[in-house]
Amino acid sequence: GYSSLTRSLGVCPHFASVVEAESAMARSLPSLLPPLATLAVSACALLCGLKLLVEQMGGINFLIGFLGLFATSIGIAMFEWGYGWRPAFEGITVNVREPYSKFSGMTYNFDPSNFGTWNVFTQLFFVHFSAILVPIELFIHEAMGHDHDRAEDDCDNLLPEGMMAQEMNHGKCQILYSKAAEEQLGYPAGWRRLWKIILFDVMPLSLRRAFIAYVEAGFIVLTNFCGRCPASIDVVFAEPRWVWKWHLTEESEHCWDSVPDMMAHCGVGWRLFMWSAAWLLMALLMFPMATFEGFIYGRKTILKNPLSLPCSLVMLFLFFGPLLFLMQACIGLHIVLGMRPSDEKYHSVCKNMKDKVFSELTSQFRVTHVQRPKEHLKQSEIHRLSVTAKSIMVEKRLASVAVGTFQAPHGNTTLDKTRTSSVQSLGSYRKLLYNQTMEELMAAGLTEDELEQSPFHLVQERLAGMTEYEPPMCE
Repeated sequence: GYSSLTRSLGVCPHFASVVEAESAMARSLPSLLPPLATLAVSACALLCGLKLLVEQMGGINFLIGFLGLFATSIGIAMFEWGYGWRPAFEGITVNVREPYSKFSGMTYNFDPSNFGTWNVFTQLFFVHFSAILVPIELFIHEAMGHDHDRAEDDCDNLLPEGMMAQEMNHGKCQILYSKAAEEQLGYPAGWRRLWKIILFDVMPLSLRRAFIAYVEAGFIVLTNFCGRCPASIDVVFAEPRWVWKWHLTEESEHCWDSVPDMMAHCGVGWRLFMWSAAWLLMALLMFPMATFEGFIYGRKTILKNPLSLPCSLVMLFLFFGPLLFLMQACIGLHIVLGMRPSDEKYHSVCKNMKDKVFSELTSQFRVTHVQRPKEHLKQSEIHRLSVTAKSIMVEKRLASVAVGTFQAPHGNTTLDKTRTSSVQSLGSYRKLLYNQTMEELMAAGLTEDELEQSPFHLVQERLAGMTEYEPPMCE
């Protein structure tokens, strides 16, 4: 191997060991070839399908039909979700939940020969979506800012700690879900690697934020559907369904907050570009790619139950056809035009998800953090104004920690010491959270190499040295 070759050439042993380590790491990385090949085939299928459709209908008729469907979807969105230009939402109490047995102790069992009669292709879409969510959740964690940005002035860090824990839980659960799909279905691990590269290395920061705003704004369509028709979850999702029941319930509680947070940090031009590009991206993921991967990784179900092939194809178009147009309508109204759903809709979707979907899982989960953002913000602002005598105003959006440099009031040594203590306390919590997450994922079967190539390790490295806080000099 490399050792004998380098010795025969008289190469330095230290250099040889480095070469071997690098080569071993390269061999351990999931191959990008399967996902890239799938992407290419699916893109060709989508373009050919669109070309055929335009030729059969005629360009004008196709455009009229497309605009008609989109206009109808906007009407449904305005009626069903009550989109409009409204003041900031009052907020919903956010509960951060985790299993009593930890996420590593939960079951992530896929049965490749028994997806179900209707959900072979829709299930593969959500398996792929999980690979996308892993880097998304970790970027949200990073986008919260560093400890000196997140920490509260009065050392009451329950709000940022809860936010950090929730996003870490989401990423942790989805990587375990994806890992199980890779082991039990043969699903390519390269998808997780590819989406990490796209989000963290390829996308500009503003486009990354626009993409996350897009995904977060679209959750309300899916959560509304699941909350209104909980029985449909068994038709659209295959086991392990509990992952999506839990995750979508938590999304229904906090998407009112995460969407404007991301919107505030990327311009409308980026959001418009993302929304426009998503017509092709989502159509690609929902139709040709879900179909192609359904035939490959759901083949055992199709062979065991031939009826699942026509039924799952029908469900694919019945479910994703309306979903695509409704998502584009709702997301466009939200992140491009600046509208938002009504207060009543936010509350009803959240209530339905908790009462009708998550209720069967309640006994398996415990609440680790309860965030009441409006009360917390009010208390923080009163405290800040009383301490600083209105000498500064720190911009904080509802239920979030602003991303920017905190400037302490000049000449207030007491506040400097308190804030330094708060930053140090939050930094200690973050390090503990990261270490516990890594330990739990390794206990669940992920190797050190997998974790080093995951967004978890990347975010940990980027924020590792960002905990120090130096008060500004007094004038």
